[in-house]
Amino acid sequence: LGIEHVSIDGKCTPVYFSPVSGRVFIRLSGVFVRLSCDPEGLVAPLMPALVTSSAEEACVQGVEAFALVGASGGISFGRRRVPGDEIEWSGEISTGCLPSLS
Repeated sequence: LGIEHVSIDGKCTPVYFSPVSGRVFIRLSGVFVRLSCDPEGLVAPLMPALVTSSAEEACVQGVEAFALVGASGGISFGRRRVPGDEIEWSGEISTGCLPSLS
């Protein structure tokens, strides 16, 4: 799932979410920076990876992903296993955590 975060001054930061791995990716000047515990990127534990047992896998038909951008510009991501699981939401990534493209 991808969104383009546009700041007040018009700078665009593409932000991508992988609901299966629980990771967020931010595209900067043609390079992907992974938000995880990787020392080369920024640190932002978002969600744990989806782990299923073989019994659960038989019932899961897919994973839905959601994005929510708040009035302050902060971004939250959600996911749920289909059918019938509840939505699991990440914490908010505030605009101060997004890299400046200046």
